Amino acid sequence: MALARASVVPVHPAQFSPEVIVVLANLVAPGEHVHDPFAGTGLRLGALCDKIGATYSGGDIEDWPGHDRRVALADATVATSYPAGPFSVVTSPVYLNKRLADYANGPLPTTKVKGRRDYGISLGRPLHPNNLARHTGKDSRAEAYWRLHREAAKHWGGRVIVNVDSPIGMGWGSMLVDLGYVVDDVIPAHTRRYGGLDNAEKRAELEIVIVAQRHGGEGTDG
Repeated sequence: MALARASVVPVHPAQFSPEVIVVLANLVAPGEHVHDPFAGTGLRLGALCDKIGATYSGGDIEDWPGHDRRVALADATVATSYPAGPFSVVTSPVYLNKRLADYANGPLPTTKVKGRRDYGISLGRPLHPNNLARHTGKDSRAEAYWRLHREAAKHWGGRVIVNVDSPIGMGWGSMLVDLGYVVDDVIPAHTRRYGGLDNAEKRAELEIVIVAQRHGGEGTDG
């Protein structure tokens, strides 16, 4: 059966929220090289870096329509997808507890798209086989989620700023510590909730921004 057209919902379903951008504006420094390995379109973070005077680059496993020209097709688990020089990671990885890949193989013509924030619906096609969103939404996928995100994070720079939903914040903090980072700060971001969506009453009331440093510089193979 044919897939639904890609133009049904052309907007990335998990962009940086305005509230998180406000937090990031106080953390990113002029002249800093900011790299987002899960960039999506890269439009909001790229614009913030331009405003601050920071260098921006990004990578994403999917080719999102209308993405910032500085976002390259890239697999975040591969070392060569990262900048050669010093960089800080500023990113918002896909959330383990969010059902944003129920349509990982793309929507059908009969799929009801209203009120659904989903990668496959937005792209109108199957997700890349290595898209880490395929490992979200179910407890049974947690092992693969953490293992593969660790594969990505071991290539990150000496400074990381990670935006996640509060329910998975402890897991992210623990993983960064295991990789040799010291968590300097955990900053709340009271983002707007999406009313009218499935299970809206169960959604977390808070996102957080984790700020961590690793002395000794760039990524590790640990």
